[in-house]
Amino acid sequence: MKLDPGNENWMKAKYINPFIVAVNEVFAKSLDCSVTRSQVFASQNFTPLFDITGIIGMSGTAVGCVAISLSREVAIQATAWMTQQTPASEIDEDVADAVGEIANMIAGSSRAELGQDQLKITLPTVKIGKSYSIDFPTKSFPICIGFASKWGPLAIQVGLKALEEEES
Repeated sequence: MKLDPGNENWMKAKYINPFIVAVNEVFAKSLDCSVTRSQVFASQNFTPLFDITGIIGMSGTAVGCVAISLSREVAIQATAWMTQQTPASEIDEDVADAVGEIANMIAGSSRAELGQDQLKITLPTVKIGKSYSIDFPTKSFPICIGFASKWGPLAIQVGLKALEEEES
């Protein structure tokens, strides 16, 4: 499925751009790791792309969630940077906590940009593996934005729906 900005089913850029900015800022300022956007596409299914995913629910004038999915290496290296410790050899509780904090920082930064929409965010849920689905709103069409970093790939999936869209 191609992205079509003229299609009413696609989220407005005002809901996507703040997340792209937030990923860039969080990784650059908090993790000393620049990221480069690699691709933008419609999520064909609601499964995570990588090994560990932090999911934040959002509600207010729009509802939905954002999921930041990190490859194993990105998650481990980000945790090592945040904790100032030697990188773990596997995804453990510290890595899960760090991914939750990264998701929280990205959602919080994005929420600040979307302030006029008065969005509230939930505490992060962290899932390990790929054998589950992410609960995006019914009839939403989540957008996936891929990124490359010196540690490896990561992606965010954003599925927000303005309440007036939901009522139609």
